[in-house]
Amino acid sequence: MKEIKRIILFFCIVNASIAYSQNKDFNFIISVDNDLRNIYVDKFVVTDKEGNNQSVRVNYVQGNLSIKESDYKKLTSDNVTNINLNTRYVKQCGDNTETFNYDIENFKLPWLTKGNHFVLYIYDTTNKKYKKIYDPLPDKDFTFEYDWSEGSMRRVQKKLTKEQKRCNK
Repeated sequence: MKEIKRIILFFCIVNASIAYSQNKDFNFIISVDNDLRNIYVDKFVVTDKEGNNQSVRVNYVQGNLSIKESDYKKLTSDNVTNINLNTRYVKQCGDNTETFNYDIENFKLPWLTKGNHFVLYIYDTTNKKYKKIYDPLPDKDFTFEYDWSEGSMRRVQKKLTKEQKRCNK
């Protein structure tokens, strides 16, 4: 009887490790208006050479983006011409809840595949604070910047933030 329990335990451990290893995990952080809470990543939308769109589901918890191995192969296919990242931010103020959708167009695959981390900063330009600092992307109501282990990208600002002014003294 003990031998059967050991065999069952062995198979459970093997199955769990196989299931876990079928995902690609990335060190990935998203901040919306300097807030790390209530951010959800639903999917990547992949466009192929024929112009067809296909959704690639992801699992996101702050600091980790996980993609099934089979879906990761879709992202890295030579047939892919464009990748968009769809995110949602839920802002709560008292009893009021607002949901904001952000579509990061032309997402670059090396942001995931090269280096060891990626941090995406999204700024909602309908927010009074960020409207004074940033211009929105064309036909959008937000802009974004990023840091990753291979470099960073910053938008031109209309004016410096209080923190930037303090550091420049």
